[in-house]
Amino acid sequence: MNNICKILENYTVDHELHIVVNSSMKRRLENVARKFNISISGLVVYILQIYTNRVKEIYCFGEEDGNKYERIDGDSRIHVYLSKQDYRFLKKIHADLNFFSMGCLLRRIILLFLEEYDKLGITGVEMKCSIITLKLFLRLTKIKKWNKSRELSHFSGNTTPFYKAIYNDCYQVVGFETYY
Repeated sequence: MNNICKILENYTVDHELHIVVNSSMKRRLENVARKFNISISGLVVYILQIYTNRVKEIYCFGEEDGNKYERIDGDSRIHVYLSKQDYRFLKKIHADLNFFSMGCLLRRIILLFLEEYDKLGITGVEMKCSIITLKLFLRLTKIKKWNKSRELSHFSGNTTPFYKAIYNDCYQVVGFETYY
């Protein structure tokens, strides 16, 4: 409960996102949100915050979605109020991994949370997410070491220039570095 309050305390809202869900998923979300005395939107923001690194792991190392239609029997709507950074993160994953919709992506994240919450409780979910964050960090640092050695070998004899994109915290390209 304490982590939920910490995450939602300084969260800035810039975008409103509507997603369609079925009534059973909405009821499950309402029950969890009522338990922690927060809104459904606050719960979805919390879920997105703790699952960001798991989504990044799938985003960096997973396969494309395949863009398949799915029948959800959506009879309820959820209004999620997101920060600019989170909205752009979802939008980038939606575009890059060829998801059918951002709602489909959010529904999958929410469903994963609800399944793990039923099995492990909130502390178990947070512990599992922190372990995955550590694994992702270790995996990315290995890649960075490999890229660094590759860049250094590039300087030794090869004169072909290459470019490196620079991103800001909203996943926008803000510039390029040129290496010769």
